[in-house]
Order: sequence, then structure tokens, then C-alpha cells
Amino acid sequence: MKFLIVENNKEEQKKIREILQKRGIGFKIFSNFKSAAYDLQEERGMFNNPSEYTGVITDINFPVSENTDKERPFGFYLYKITEEEAKIPCTICTKNKAHDDDGWTEIMLFVAGIHDDSVVVDKNWEKAVDMLIFKIKAKSLIESL
Repeated sequence: MKFLIVENNKEEQKKIREILQKRGIGFKIFSNFKSAAYDLQEERGMFNNPSEYTGVITDINFPVSENTDKERPFGFYLYKITEEEAKIPCTICTKNKAHDDDGWTEIMLFVAGIHDDSVVVDKNWEKAVDMLIFKIKAKSLIESL
């Protein structure tokens, strides 16, 4: 297995790095949307997964590029790219109510069609990894039928 991780907080990066190393899962960590999206493309706009990731875990809010630290909810878009275009299972790992958004995040998850079985709150990286592994195994099973 090989995971793409998008998380811009250095402490959270350290936590997920330790978990994946302990489990023997390969990974790359990105701190912004542009770097992660480029790594999923062989050609511009073609999200065909040249790095052969088996899964993606993303936060919701992070910068668009290394040129800014202003965070926006690019995790929604990254989720759609990975699940629908690159056909890679994805899990969102975020802090519950961390963004003081008065329910905006829950509404966006609903509107985007992202179900509870793809979202882990309170930055529970262990649960996010377990959830992603389950999604990968389920996808593999369905494809083999």
C-alpha cells in the first residue's frame, strides 16, 4: 500500500508519519493542494495516479500552494478528484468543529456527496488509516467480482 497524505500542520504530519511507518505503509505527505494535485497527474488535468497510490487521506482546510499560508477547504475538491477521477479511495481526517464554521463543513460534505463512512473527526489518524484500508479492500473485492 502507498498513501498520499495532505496535511499542513507539522505536528499532525508527525503523528500520521509515525502511524504509517509503524504499519509499514508507504506514503508521501503534502502540505498544500497544488503539490498533491500535481503528484496525482501524469499530464496536466489528467488525474491518472502515476505515483500509484492505493489511498488518500486529506484534511479539509489547507493552503492552495507553498506560496501562501491562507487555508481554504480544498479537501472537498481533492476528495472528488481522487474518488471520481483518479479512482483512488479517499478518507477525510479533520478536527471536529475546528474551523468554527457553524455547520458549514457538514453541509458541504452532504452537498458534495461525501458520506460519514469517509470522514474521521478529531484528527484520529489511526481510525482514518483503518477506514481507508477498509475502503481499499472493499474496492478490490468489488472489482474482482
